[in-house]
Amino acid sequence: MLQGNKLQDALFAKEEAKINRKRELYEQRRVRILNAKVRLIGLDVQALNSQVEEKQRQRETEKEEDRYARAQALEIERLLAAAQEEERQMREFQMSQIKQSWEDSKRFKEEEINRPKGKDFDVENAGPASALRFFGEDTNRPQRHRLQKQQMQQWIQEQVAEKAHLRHLGKLEEMSYAEMLRAIDEVRDAAEREEREMRQYIQETVKQYNRDLAARQRDRNRDRDAINPDGKTSLDLFDENKATALNATGRIIRPDMFKGFTEEQRQRILLDNQKIIQDRNARLMAEKQEEYDNMIQQLLALRAMEQAEFDEKSMRNAAHQEHLDYLKFQMDQQARDRAEWDRTKYGEVRGGFFDGFGKSCR
Repeated sequence: MLQGNKLQDALFAKEEAKINRKRELYEQRRVRILNAKVRLIGLDVQALNSQVEEKQRQRETEKEEDRYARAQALEIERLLAAAQEEERQMREFQMSQIKQSWEDSKRFKEEEINRPKGKDFDVENAGPASALRFFGEDTNRPQRHRLQKQQMQQWIQEQVAEKAHLRHLGKLEEMSYAEMLRAIDEVRDAAEREEREMRQYIQETVKQYNRDLAARQRDRNRDRDAINPDGKTSLDLFDENKATALNATGRIIRPDMFKGFTEEQRQRILLDNQKIIQDRNARLMAEKQEEYDNMIQQLLALRAMEQAEFDEKSMRNAAHQEHLDYLKFQMDQQARDRAEWDRTKYGEVRGGFFDGFGKSCR
């Protein structure tokens, strides 16, 4: 810290000297310019020389500053390296202390285990000075402590089994949901495949029907050309008769007597085709709406599952917090019991303890 302050003071002193030197140069230049006897007509050689000298000094100053900056950077790197080395040594010292404490604890436990046991205390032949029992002593504490440990161990095992059962149920629900989604995908794929096959079958049927009509038309044209090569006929068989070719609903029942539709018939056909297109678009819109409704339903189901999972997680956290509170209460209770035992393990001196003191010899 002191080294850094010294470097900063030296830098400030250099900056102040540089500023003072520039002030002196500016003052000399001002005096020289304002004095008409000293100022020459043409080039100011002295001013140019002073500028050259100033630039030279400026370059030297910059070099000095660069050297100073490099020295400062080297000093900072040295300080950082020293700090890192000190930190490494401190870490090694702490690790060695921890290892030493572990070894001491291990050696102490081994000594306790290998220490020979003393002679058993004979309760039957003990005198009054042995102080085997005191007033307020808790003789059932070891048994109660053992029962509490068994109860806590049993409760923990029940909690672990319950959590494992809940995880198993969650996995079963996830598997059933995935199976349901897979079945839905299979049904959807089957319906789409069936629809594609039906559409392809209808297209092939229409194409075949059109090919058959074209073949029959070519046969009729060939027969007509064979009967009348010049294209002239006076027979009703080869003339157009729409009354005979069409029925009451406008369907063609005699293709050989039909040569084309009228304007009203073409308009009607166009309107029918437009209605078919509209019906198809409506059906596609209904299918899209149904898919959207299914997607919304799946999203709602997924959200419900996520909400249920969140509720279950919250319930688990609440149960865990309750368990922690219960453990903390038991720890506090044990600490209070231990403090009470430490206070009363040697017995208590109550009223009447010294009443008979000094009277046995009278």
